[in-house]
Amino acid sequence: MPNPASRFTGTYRILQPGDAGPPVPPEQKGVRYLSSKLQSYGEAELELTVTDGQAAAPRVGGRLRATPSQSFDVQGSMTTGPPARAAGRLVGNKGRTADFTAVFADDRLTFSLAYHTDAGALVKAQSFLFERRAPVVAPPPPNPDAALIDQWTARLRRSRFTSSENTSDGDYSGGGYYEEIHRELNLYPDGRFQLDERGFARVSAGGLLSRTPIARSRTGQWSVTAAGAAARLMLTSEAWNESFVLSGSGPAMSLDGRWQGVSLV
Repeated sequence: MPNPASRFTGTYRILQPGDAGPPVPPEQKGVRYLSSKLQSYGEAELELTVTDGQAAAPRVGGRLRATPSQSFDVQGSMTTGPPARAAGRLVGNKGRTADFTAVFADDRLTFSLAYHTDAGALVKAQSFLFERRAPVVAPPPPNPDAALIDQWTARLRRSRFTSSENTSDGDYSGGGYYEEIHRELNLYPDGRFQLDERGFARVSAGGLLSRTPIARSRTGQWSVTAAGAAARLMLTSEAWNESFVLSGSGPAMSLDGRWQGVSLV
């Protein structure tokens, strides 16, 4: 099970200097250098990684970026408290080193530069307040299907499609059936559609002929779906739905290659 102290892993940015201790001896070059840079560089960051170790003292690693070109490795351990505390060593180039202590409080920490005297006493030289930086979340990659859906939705938001169809059938006795239908589909900006069908059906049998008018209407909601490079128009109403392959460029469009349409925008 991960140590609870791992919740302190993260990147902290400097907010402001805190309390200063007694004057730092000249031989403590690393402490003097870091204290000066952290007070003058307002973009300093502390990257901490708390790893599993003994439950009482998890290891602390990371880097302290004191200037754009100068970083110090963080090497230390932590006690979980409360409050949680860390202590250890900062190691930079050119032989610069310093001791540190840190006290954690929610998303902030008080980070203190320190050094040991010849007698082994730890002296805090200068403290700084840091605040956890929220992790940067990369935006999701663009969805090509979403772009195609948006494109077709914009084109269809006020459009009209028409189609005509006739069917016929006959039998050996001379009877027959003939149907002719003209369809008009209107798509509206609020997502509604209206489909009107007008025509007639004619039946002949035994020398008799009957003609029946056809008049049907449907209303419902329209939308666009896409998969890959193919977009489809979806029509949905109560107890009925239908879909059509969309094609065409400019103002001219078609559904399943049979319905001819035009944008009315």
